[in-house]
Amino acid sequence: MNKVLLVPLSLASDEQPVWEHAGEIALAQGYDVLLLHVIDLYQVEIAMAGAELKVDDLDAYREQLIAEKRRDAQARLQEIADALQAQGLVVAIDIEAGRPGRVIIRTVKQRNEIAGVVMGSRHGSALERRFRRNIAAKVQRKALCPVTVVQLPAR
Repeated sequence: MNKVLLVPLSLASDEQPVWEHAGEIALAQGYDVLLLHVIDLYQVEIAMAGAELKVDDLDAYREQLIAEKRRDAQARLQEIADALQAQGLVVAIDIEAGRPGRVIIRTVKQRNEIAGVVMGSRHGSALERRFRRNIAAKVQRKALCPVTVVQLPAR
C-alpha cells in the first residue's frame, strides 16, 4: 500500500496553491493523494436557520442541503483530481460531513497510510484570528503526522 498525502480542501476559489503544492510533494515523495472535503454541518445549520419558517420537514431539508453540497464538492474535487492525475499522480476523493478539524484528525488517525497533510490557512487581522476557528492550527496540534500549511490570502 502506497503512502498517501491527505489534502483537505474547503473548495474556496483561491485554494489552487494548496493542491498544487501537495502535488509537488506527492510527486517528489512517490505518494498518492487523497483529496478530502468536509461538509461543515455548522454551516448547514446556519443555512437551515433562515429556512426554518418555510420548511415543514427540517430533516429532509437538511439532507437535501448536504446532498447538494456533496454533489458540488464531488464535481469540483474531480476537476482537481483530473489536474493532479494529468501529472501522473494517483488521486482518490473523499467527502464527509461533520466538523472539519475533527474529521481531518479522525481521518489521519484511522488511515495508517497517511504520511502527511497539506492544507491551507488564512491569516487575517488579530481580531479575526482570535475569533475565527483555525482548523489548520488544530490539525497541526493533534495530527499524528507532519502537517504542511500553505498560507492563503486573508478574505
